[in-house]
Amino acid sequence: MRSSRYTYGDSEFAAERLDLVARAFEPSSRAFLERVGPPAPGLVVDLGCGPGNTTRLLAAVLRAERTVGLDRSGPFLDRARRSAPPRVEFIEHDVLRVPFPVGPADVVSCRLLVSHLPDRAAVLARWATQLAPGGHLLLDELEGISSDEPAFQAYLAVARDVVEGAGGRLFVGPELATLDDPPGTERASDQVVSFVIAPTDSARIFAMNLAVLIERGEVDRDDALVDTLDALVRRGDGAATTWRMRQLAFRRVP
Repeated sequence: MRSSRYTYGDSEFAAERLDLVARAFEPSSRAFLERVGPPAPGLVVDLGCGPGNTTRLLAAVLRAERTVGLDRSGPFLDRARRSAPPRVEFIEHDVLRVPFPVGPADVVSCRLLVSHLPDRAAVLARWATQLAPGGHLLLDELEGISSDEPAFQAYLAVARDVVEGAGGRLFVGPELATLDDPPGTERASDQVVSFVIAPTDSARIFAMNLAVLIERGEVDRDDALVDTLDALVRRGDGAATTWRMRQLAFRRVP
């Protein structure tokens, strides 16, 4: 079993990028959790929690007795623990490995994680085994991104090649829609939602992602693309970007 590896790294710069993503995605994710989250869960587990943004959101919306973020990045977990609210904790663990170190969960959740993983059907099947009877597996993953801004289109082509070169799929939502439900579960909800992120924020997210990919040697530096994204961040203009997320909930059959 291969260990998970996050495409954009776990540096302080990568954490700042995730903070920006969290602010942009919070309204959509919050509405998803309010729509499908079970009442009064005992244990909620956040997979690939990074610096803890999604874990804190899960805790705030679902109000579980215990919310645990799992990640294999020590630097991210150190950052997450500095701002952990009550009844929230963080444990170092590779999310591809089961059993999880916390026992059966009422909710297992992840956002923007499955796209980075190979063998996705097998991974979902393993995660489903960690649900308590009646528990929910929640996935919040990219269905697509559309924009008329050429620099955004160029960046997305680069990102797609990097993610798929590592065995993932950047826009994994359509694939998830066609997969069989993980064994022992039934599909409780499957929706695609859309929202617009301001051009400046999209440019900043893409510019930060690209900087990490260049620093890690994943791609060669494209000065024209780097300069264009930086200029879009400074000017605050550019075409609007529509992000589409597939939000799925699988319920473990008692």
